[in-house]
Amino acid sequence: MATEKGISRRSFLVGASAAAAGVAAVGLTACNPEPEVPVWMPEKWDYEADVVVLGFGFAGQAAALEAADLGASVIVADTASRAYVGGSSTANQHHDFSFIGPNVATNIKYVTSECWGTVEDPDVIRRQIEENHKLPDWLAGLGATIVFSTSECTHPTIPGGKEMEAPNNRFVALSPQSYIDKFPCPGSGLSPYTEWWIDLMEERNVTMMYNTRGEELVQDGATKNILGVKCLEGVTYTKDFKLNEGSGKEIFIKAKKGVVVATGGYEANEEMLRDFAPHPHSAFITMYGSPYSDGSGLTMCCQVGARLWHLNKKEAHSFACAPASFELGVGNVVTSWANSIATHPGIMVNRDGKRFYNEYHYSGHSDDARAWDEFEQKNAPVDNYTYCDYRNTPFYHIFDNTTFTKKKLGSPNRFVEVSDVYRWSSDNKPELAKGWIIQADTLDALAKKIVIRDWFGAVVGMDAKGLVETVAKYNEDAAEGEDTLFGRRASTMLPIVDPPFFAMEIADCQTNTQGGPKHDADCRVLDSFDRPIPGLYIAGELGSIFGHLYNGGENIPESSSGGRRAAQHAVTRTAWDAVE
Repeated sequence: MATEKGISRRSFLVGASAAAAGVAAVGLTACNPEPEVPVWMPEKWDYEADVVVLGFGFAGQAAALEAADLGASVIVADTASRAYVGGSSTANQHHDFSFIGPNVATNIKYVTSECWGTVEDPDVIRRQIEENHKLPDWLAGLGATIVFSTSECTHPTIPGGKEMEAPNNRFVALSPQSYIDKFPCPGSGLSPYTEWWIDLMEERNVTMMYNTRGEELVQDGATKNILGVKCLEGVTYTKDFKLNEGSGKEIFIKAKKGVVVATGGYEANEEMLRDFAPHPHSAFITMYGSPYSDGSGLTMCCQVGARLWHLNKKEAHSFACAPASFELGVGNVVTSWANSIATHPGIMVNRDGKRFYNEYHYSGHSDDARAWDEFEQKNAPVDNYTYCDYRNTPFYHIFDNTTFTKKKLGSPNRFVEVSDVYRWSSDNKPELAKGWIIQADTLDALAKKIVIRDWFGAVVGMDAKGLVETVAKYNEDAAEGEDTLFGRRASTMLPIVDPPFFAMEIADCQTNTQGGPKHDADCRVLDSFDRPIPGLYIAGELGSIFGHLYNGGENIPESSSGGRRAAQHAVTRTAWDAVE
């Protein structure tokens, strides 16, 4: 609800006392001046609630519902429009695979190993895992269908790894069937899961504010208590998900008990990616999650003194078509990653036209440095030539007509397809026409069509001779049944011989970022001295505990249980504007 200008009782008394002292000093008795409003207090609050949640992915959904069910009034503000709301969670049609292991004790042992050296407080891990294991019953109680399945462990050799590889070690929460029927995905815009949760909010009288971007937290300068948040209401975005500068009007939302920041990571913030993420500085990097994850939550928390952790953590388990992703503003995943490249003829080459790694590799989540991340510096006379550059960036998927005609190169699902941003064709022809795929009758001609910029921005072409020689060597090894360069499995080496030939520029397409504000077991944001910032909470990938190793399917339960923990603590606080 809209409210008039308001200040806390404490601030009122401080201001009144100062004013009274001033009156006495000059001997004035005939007037009673208004108390001075502290500089941190807005002139008026436009909306108010007990708990304000920024973001509506899995973390924000859980925080809003938990707070409402515990009796709090709740406002959810999300920068996306109604058509694209849901954060990176929208890349999943349901509350997708949550990797939790067979029991709490085993899961704690495993995650403690994953977080070795990066999480000092064992209670942070313990609480997260305990709450993760409550999620199946909680989601089922809301109406979800819980389906357990078995998954391999990403890190079976670390303590707890082998024990985690037990039957039914992960689960998915499916939306109620009525939503699956009503909102087929893709094809209906939002996923059935997000549509269901919007209805859950309506049932609980949670106020949903779309196109509302968090800008700054309002903090009491004396107590450091978070009082609310300044937002831009009515923001708009371009077709490729860039914020229209100047859009939106400034509003202030009072948070009587707390603000839960669940705005996602910094995937869509190029400056932050350059500053924090371990990528080649010249590379185009994309993400298949929400293009609205622009680091705004990280900026807001830094503004009020948050301590940061795990910002150098990345998660990669897919490739994207670089020109498509650049044009769309979000990662368009392609079927060229790891074991998926083995179904049809294809290799990866750098600007020299050379293969530079075993294309058939582990396909799970990993933040290991990849061959395309390597920076090389060569100096004569020790080396035969002199240069410094990311030699393997950019790189290209090279394939023939067999692959083009028989394999759909675009991968389904993820944000770009679930949200109906773009659907890759079944025959790849529209993508060829768009210029996302390059075609030529010969390998020599193909290389000469490829334009590449080096680290310094200079235009360099692909080495045509290098490409011709590389494909010839690859075909020779394929015929002999042995990859003499990189040890690629022989059964995956299908010869590239059927003209015309094709090239597609590839981008490292990542799942999400991990780092952000440090938090405690209750998801309270900590300041530079590891003290909780009163009234400020974090949930989701922003501030994730995973700073060393990560197993696919752990961010999802972390998000939901984190949102619940944040809400559970926030509702216990006394409203800061309560009359004493």
